[in-house]
Amino acid sequence: MVKQGDLLAVIDPRPYQAVLDQAKAKEAEDEATLKNAQVVLKRLSTLLQKTFETQQDVDNQQAVVNSTAATIEGDKAAIEAAQLNLDFTSITAPLSGKTSFRTIDPGNIVQIGQSPGLFTVVQLQPIYVSFTEPQDNVPTINKVFATGPVSIDTLGADMKTVLASGKLEAVQNAVDQASGTISFRATFANQDDALWPGLSVNTRIHIGTMEGAIVVPDEAVQHGPDGLFAYVVGDDGKVRRQTVKTGPSDGGETVVTDGLSQGQRVVVGGQYRVVDGASVDPTPASGAGQAQNGAAGGAS
Repeated sequence: MVKQGDLLAVIDPRPYQAVLDQAKAKEAEDEATLKNAQVVLKRLSTLLQKTFETQQDVDNQQAVVNSTAATIEGDKAAIEAAQLNLDFTSITAPLSGKTSFRTIDPGNIVQIGQSPGLFTVVQLQPIYVSFTEPQDNVPTINKVFATGPVSIDTLGADMKTVLASGKLEAVQNAVDQASGTISFRATFANQDDALWPGLSVNTRIHIGTMEGAIVVPDEAVQHGPDGLFAYVVGDDGKVRRQTVKTGPSDGGETVVTDGLSQGQRVVVGGQYRVVDGASVDPTPASGAGQAQNGAAGGAS
């Protein structure tokens, strides 16, 4: 871990120091030449007033002074360039973060444009996460983003464990027509280093809260020729096919906006063995693999 400005490596500065010293010496030489030219110009100007010197000689000497002054300006530029090259021999961290393994060892020769460089430094705190959303979600997300901060969670592979929480930072300025998605960027404080550069994570964006929503496992919602439906288990142990309408899905659960009531039991496994009106022996959803006719789960 390094802080911005920390010294990472030093390239042998002696050749660049020699060039800088040479440029400074050249400037000193030209400064002396300029002073002498100015003295001569002053003398000639005095003699011109007494008609002991011609205007042409004065003009020629003025040109010498101007030329030498211009040469000194070039010397100063050469000094600045040499100083810049010398400064670059000290490689410092451009930002606070973590360094990669070094790609060279002490004593190796390095060249301009060498790839991948000496080190890479990545910022961890804060850290940015890039993700995409379907283009259909753009109007809703933009509307929420315009009203204030939008909360973002990063989730583990199980889609349940929250690794870190952050805020939406920016929205891309165009939809990717090839994929039909739009890119977003979120920022996370990442004080515990839960997120790491290059890590693949799932994201969950908070665009609102649905109070009193009916939620069922994703497996309960089936696709039929007439649309979406679910098998509902009645108190008599018989199932009936119920047409449903759905809303958002998240973490393996789907919101049912129409067709189910709170507390109803729905079949979440073995639907291919179930027909409308059949009697079933419901078992908990966790035992779906052992169900004879179907496994039932609750709508909550």
